[in-house]
Amino acid sequence: MAKLRIEFSGSVREIDLTEDTSFGRGDESTVVFDDKQCSRRHCQIERTEGGWKLVDLESRNGTKVNGNFVNQHLLKNNDRVEVGTAFVTFLSAAADETDPGTGPPPPPRLPPPPAKPQTQPVRVPPPPAPVAYRTPAPRRPQSSSSALGAVFGAILLVAVAAGGFFLSRKDPAEVRATQLWAEAKEHILKKNYAEAVKVLRQMPTSVIESSARAQAKIDELERTLAEEQRLRDHAEQTDRYDEIRKFAVQNPDKRDELARKIDFFRKDYPTSARLKDLDALLADSGGGAGGGGGTPPIPIDRTPVTIGGGGGTTLPPVKPDDYKVIETSVGQLIAAERFGPALRALDEYIKKLSSQSPEAKKALDWRAKILDEAELFFTAKDEAARKLIKERKYAEARALYDAVVKSFGEENSLFERSLKAQDEIKRITELENPK
Repeated sequence: MAKLRIEFSGSVREIDLTEDTSFGRGDESTVVFDDKQCSRRHCQIERTEGGWKLVDLESRNGTKVNGNFVNQHLLKNNDRVEVGTAFVTFLSAAADETDPGTGPPPPPRLPPPPAKPQTQPVRVPPPPAPVAYRTPAPRRPQSSSSALGAVFGAILLVAVAAGGFFLSRKDPAEVRATQLWAEAKEHILKKNYAEAVKVLRQMPTSVIESSARAQAKIDELERTLAEEQRLRDHAEQTDRYDEIRKFAVQNPDKRDELARKIDFFRKDYPTSARLKDLDALLADSGGGAGGGGGTPPIPIDRTPVTIGGGGGTTLPPVKPDDYKVIETSVGQLIAAERFGPALRALDEYIKKLSSQSPEAKKALDWRAKILDEAELFFTAKDEAARKLIKERKYAEARALYDAVVKSFGEENSLFERSLKAQDEIKRITELENPK
């Protein structure tokens, strides 16, 4: 029987693998990891005719097998799977490692007998020529000038040898700098950027060139760490936001508890653009935030949406009991990269549903996936625009940020990203027209 060895948070345990097993942060998973780097539905191990297969369930941080990202992978004995910060080792039974269809190995083929060596005629070399001897000439005594030259030559050789010895000895600070660079590169390859920064901060200041390079690399890594932290915070904030909306739809009569959840969200994320949407949600449930009347709901544009510009197809009106209609309409908007109108249409549909209906749960799950797709859309545009800015291609970079603003609009759930794109457009304008 195959087994799984699970290593997480310093603990190790083994479980029998007898059926399809899923991994994730959500309660619906077979193995649940309380890990922010793990998606709600991260990956799954399925039984197939060829054996046990690992399938990534479109997780946010991806799934690795033996250090490589995979979408699907047929597991072999001792394959090491990375799920967030957890490690799952696949241990197959001895019977699984043996192929029953193979018989005993064929007998080894004997090599052909060696060919008989052909008789070669023996060649006798000619006799050596006689050596002519001559009487050496008598040595003349060396003059004082030649002896003095020999002394100076010996001194010069000793000086060159000594200089080469001292030149071959490296400065200890330079040796230390080389070692630190090698150690930092290993951490960077493993994406341990925080450890790499710690190593580079130990760079000797006496080695000016290495110290300057180290400081530039530290600045780059700190920007990367800040961006990773921002993305983690955004993902956590999105999860909290979606949970509050889901609670409001499923519990319309629990307004006080909804207000407490929104207050906690406000304390954790006081500058979030989603607070306006949550205040409007609380107002719709019977009052404002904190029981004080609250902020009026943000008006939503309910005019029909046309895809593709002039002559496009106008979407049919949303019907509360027709999930296929809204699925088609929102799907067309997502295909056109119009995430803001898609979320508005889906939110209007959710408001008209019963909180206990299966359509409400499907719509909320779909809404979370749309937000993930919108985040990937923004990240791709932002990275491409930053490269263009470095190349001073400002017009092309502005076009990418304009596409983000047009796609997201003023939808509350995407307003933060839309403002970010608008700020970048202002920065590009300042770069084009320096004072």
